[in-house]
Amino acid sequence: MKFVGSFFGVGLIPGAPGTYASALTVAVFFLLHRLAPWSGTPLAGFCLPAAAALLLGLVSIFAARSLPPGEKDPRWFVLDECSGQCLALVGVSQGNYWLGPLIVFGLFRLFDIIKPGPVRRLESLPAGWGILADDLAAGALACVCWHLSVFVSHAL
Repeated sequence: MKFVGSFFGVGLIPGAPGTYASALTVAVFFLLHRLAPWSGTPLAGFCLPAAAALLLGLVSIFAARSLPPGEKDPRWFVLDECSGQCLALVGVSQGNYWLGPLIVFGLFRLFDIIKPGPVRRLESLPAGWGILADDLAAGALACVCWHLSVFVSHAL
């Protein structure tokens, strides 16, 4: 389960494993969006990132439950970052080529690292849920900030 929880070994790279996993998630998202024949559709921009967030989240919960006792959220366990990053990317691909995913990556990492308000409190949830919940909250916060900034920039 360590191979899956480490996002196929990415979490085992020394340094900033959560950032590496998030960056790889954005790169895969960007490549799929740019290369897929259905890119630019609501399916690509909204449904696929949301479905990926849900699927990775469920796998993350399952993998987290197999952690040894006492290991609440080890640095190598980065599948939760991938799930949160996917949630942050929901709707970003609609006409925002590389800049949108890059900004959302930065927002997600910022919120995941500083854990504002309720994001930090979610870490204490039991049975693996806390490992995932804080990243999903950081992803949702990044997504909302992105969409608000796009809305405001179009309104001006």
